[in-house]
Amino acid sequence: MALLMNGFADHTIDTGEVEIAYSVGPDNGPTLLMLHGVTSRRDAFNKLFDSLTKNYRVIAADQRGHGNSGHTPGHYMTPDHG
Repeated sequence: MALLMNGFADHTIDTGEVEIAYSVGPDNGPTLLMLHGVTSRRDAFNKLFDSLTKNYRVIAADQRGHGNSGHTPGHYMTPDHG
């Protein structure tokens, strides 16, 4: 699932356990990593990206089992996300 934001590139990384989807904005400053809550996904931050990308390189990830990231058996309790 693409973020559909201008200047963002979508990627995935294979952790060896699961594939994680993430998007990277333009390099306009220090990196700001956006991590969503337990019942969300990376596009929850869409309304913030216009203002954040002016001064930051924004990376937004779908955590395991959310959005376009892979799912694994179990491991979805709140402590697992920490």
